[in-house]
Amino acid sequence: MRKSVKVVQYNTELYEHKPNLYQFLDNIVSLKDKKILDWGCKTGGLLFFSEGEIKQEKYTGVDVSSKSLKVLKDTFPRAKTIHYDKYNNGYNHNGNKYCTWCLKDTYDVIFSYSVFTHTSFMEFQDVFNRHKEHLNKDGLMIHTFADIENKEHTQYLLDEQQFKTYSPNFDELYRYDDELSIEYNDKKCNVFNSFFNRNYVEKKLDCFVDETPLLSTVIYERT
Repeated sequence: MRKSVKVVQYNTELYEHKPNLYQFLDNIVSLKDKKILDWGCKTGGLLFFSEGEIKQEKYTGVDVSSKSLKVLKDTFPRAKTIHYDKYNNGYNHNGNKYCTWCLKDTYDVIFSYSVFTHTSFMEFQDVFNRHKEHLNKDGLMIHTFADIENKEHTQYLLDEQQFKTYSPNFDELYRYDDELSIEYNDKKCNVFNSFFNRNYVEKKLDCFVDETPLLSTVIYERT
């Protein structure tokens, strides 16, 4: 008897109007046969846009949203998912502020898109340094952030009225997330945005920052 093969039907509406993260990442580093960690993976857009070039068995998605991870797992059943139950003002109101670190394995590529546009710089720096310990030799870490000096980035995060209100206060490191934390007193909110000065990021993280089509990109290689 012929064994039946389950065919997965993608819900393409999940990925409409989303950036092609695979194309973006593949322009920086070849992803062929790489073991990949997608930090803040949501529903797995990186896997979707790779059209099978990234093997599910070599992909691990981490997110603070258990609902997003369920969608990813239903769509890509052979991928590994990790729920990082960390509190986030916009995406995980019931998470833990002091969450146990969620990684044990090592990877060839560690990537995030627009995750640190929704955290403090302190969290960005902490995660960046922790990720170093999970890179294989010659592995590459690639994280994006919004540069306060880049008008496209600030407009990406702030509407016109917000920009007019906050732009006079921009300095070397302007953290809109801190303003919101004070304003909302850690209550639930729908918007939690952060952007940082490129030179500040390079200095604090001791890394290379590149201007790429999708935000600014921190690139770190473990030698």
